Amino acid sequence: MGKCRSVWNSNPLNNTVTLSMRSLLFTSIFLFSCNYIFSQYTLIQPPLIFQGDTLDLGFSAGLNNPVFSAIDLNSDGIQDLFIYEKSGKHILTFLGIASPGQIKYKYAPEYAAYFPPFPYTGINWMLLKDFTCDGKPDLFAGTTTGKIKVWKNISTMGSPPVFSLYTNDIKTRYPFFTSFAYTTTDLPAFTDVDKDGDLDILTFAGTSTTVEYHRNYALEIYSRCDTFDFVLEDDCWGFFSENSLNNQVTLNISCKGRNGGNKTLHSGSTLLALDIDSNLTEDVMIGDISYNELVFLTNGGTPQTAMMISQDVTFPSYDVPAEVPVYPAAFFVDVNQDQKRDLLVSPFPENAGWNEGNIWWYENIQTDAKPIFAFRSDSFLIKEMLEMGMDVNPAVADVNADGLPDLILGNYLLKGKNHSDESRLYLLLNSGTITQPSFTLIDTQYLNISSQLGNTFSGAHPATGDLEGDGDVDLVIGNLEGKIQVFTNTAGPGNPVNWVLTGINYQNIDVGNFSAPQLVDISGDGKVDLLVGKENGTLSYFQNIGGPGNYLFSTTPDINPFGQVDVQPGCCTGYSVPWYFTNPQTLLPELWVSSEAGYIFQYDQIAGNLTGNFHLKDSIIPGVFPRGRIRLIQADIDGDTIPEYICGNVGGGLEIYKSSATLSQQTLAEIPVLQLFPNPFTDELNLFWGGKQSCKGNLFDFQGKKIGAINISSGYQSLNLDYIPAGIYLLEIQGSGYKLIKY
Repeated sequence: MGKCRSVWNSNPLNNTVTLSMRSLLFTSIFLFSCNYIFSQYTLIQPPLIFQGDTLDLGFSAGLNNPVFSAIDLNSDGIQDLFIYEKSGKHILTFLGIASPGQIKYKYAPEYAAYFPPFPYTGINWMLLKDFTCDGKPDLFAGTTTGKIKVWKNISTMGSPPVFSLYTNDIKTRYPFFTSFAYTTTDLPAFTDVDKDGDLDILTFAGTSTTVEYHRNYALEIYSRCDTFDFVLEDDCWGFFSENSLNNQVTLNISCKGRNGGNKTLHSGSTLLALDIDSNLTEDVMIGDISYNELVFLTNGGTPQTAMMISQDVTFPSYDVPAEVPVYPAAFFVDVNQDQKRDLLVSPFPENAGWNEGNIWWYENIQTDAKPIFAFRSDSFLIKEMLEMGMDVNPAVADVNADGLPDLILGNYLLKGKNHSDESRLYLLLNSGTITQPSFTLIDTQYLNISSQLGNTFSGAHPATGDLEGDGDVDLVIGNLEGKIQVFTNTAGPGNPVNWVLTGINYQNIDVGNFSAPQLVDISGDGKVDLLVGKENGTLSYFQNIGGPGNYLFSTTPDINPFGQVDVQPGCCTGYSVPWYFTNPQTLLPELWVSSEAGYIFQYDQIAGNLTGNFHLKDSIIPGVFPRGRIRLIQADIDGDTIPEYICGNVGGGLEIYKSSATLSQQTLAEIPVLQLFPNPFTDELNLFWGGKQSCKGNLFDFQGKKIGAINISSGYQSLNLDYIPAGIYLLEIQGSGYKLIKY
């Protein structure tokens, strides 16, 4: 057996297992993952023109419920943006471009891969705060169980961020016991309350309308601030409580003595702490789950004993008050690179509130130490994006018959001050050339589907294909209710399309919720069939049994589930979106299925096996750290015969990626030394070890606990890992680490 060495070590300060700063394993996990992903897929940004202006962030991920932090991602001295998008639960990264006094960013999703690995299904929020006092922001995350996880930033000067898990739950000492610091659904504030140099926590308690102050005694006990030692110092910090009848607070309350607050049910609030008047006491902004406005409380006490003495219930009342339905969250970040932190306000609840006019920017027009905020925009970043609300579903067709592929985009809904729950089609005409695409947003209410299909129609998912076999392209649209709408093209071949609604709830086809159709010839008879994804993660296949020049599909699917495909990770939804195509190298059919989890599941062994079980060849990340409810299709938009990957997402944006490898088989072949597939996996993992000798690999969970050892033979083998629970794992072989995800 070859010798395999482990480079893990334990942290005696908090009994957690972390990676050494120089750990080859840790570095290989994140840098290998990032380099591998982005050597295969590159974001491209064709010009996107709307109303005569080119949008700087045109094709990028949308923003619905963002949580903002600042970090210098590329070590150029300019603050960049780290965003945790709660809608879809994923990380977005934007590089700041030198332009003092202006808002200039470049969408750079490749930097998301440097942060702790996906999935974030159990994460409510993520914030960057420096608790080690080394000038590098560390990563804090609130979980759905109420705990706070922390990753330490261990990157070196000039390198991309590198994070090591520090603790799975911040502990704090309560009067009679020690437990984790509880955050419920709230967004806590991390700040130095007592001005002693280390980071403290302000958070609403789970059963109280008062704020808990958890004081960090790291400097007092250890004479250093790169660790935690929290004590519940006060559970009625500031002597105020939230009001159950409105968004105001009650000031100067009686707190029944230290560590004994007003114990009533607390439903949810966000906190931002900042010393707005530079008097060494922390003032706070509060966003309540039931209201639209921010409440600002002025602290007239001392660093040791806070006392809120006044409130502004429509902050900033001296300017345009913030109004972000519902549950506003405030962030203190310099976004125009003038060295003064500004105020951003966005809706905090996942998949709720507006997704148009939902990110308010207030410029700091005074100093960083004593800010005054002036309203500048209610569409920070998104005014430069193609932002379509929630769940963007792409389709491609030459709409105006100029020989260039155009984009038809459907959305689930768009919410804003002037409209609610509107499902639309957007038309982007290709105004470029065959080799240099450029898109112009022509119509944001294309075909007026709400008028044709009713105001309650939602979840528009378009697909194009020649239904009638007459040489022109037709259109079908899936929807929230699982039905299919048919628009046939009456224009004839070579003419701009004229789509006419000819099939409302066609054939009463009903696949459950969220029908995601594709028109493609699967049976091989020269007629396009209907393949439909759905909410439960499976696929339904309807064969076209119509005659020449006609089309006909049965009411019930011919094969269900098609290929025994199921991309639901366990419970309870999968949101499958199919893309069936012929592999140009093997000339054999393949099936790629987008999923709610953000992965693209790739299947082969389909030819001659339509009623059987398809083989899961791989499950990949299409060019970005995955984002929830991704919708991927392929189309050659630049005339090089290699299809691009056009990805809609839950955040309301559209991304386009170019592949340096046309097939996933080629992608697998380029992984050095070790191949692992499928990944994620269920119970069985296929492994190819390129080493000449057998070896022993060590399997760890993501907290660093060794699960066991695996004997690895040279060549191919299958590993049965049904004995480990679902989660993220690390396989260490000869000093290199590989991330595994088990469903």
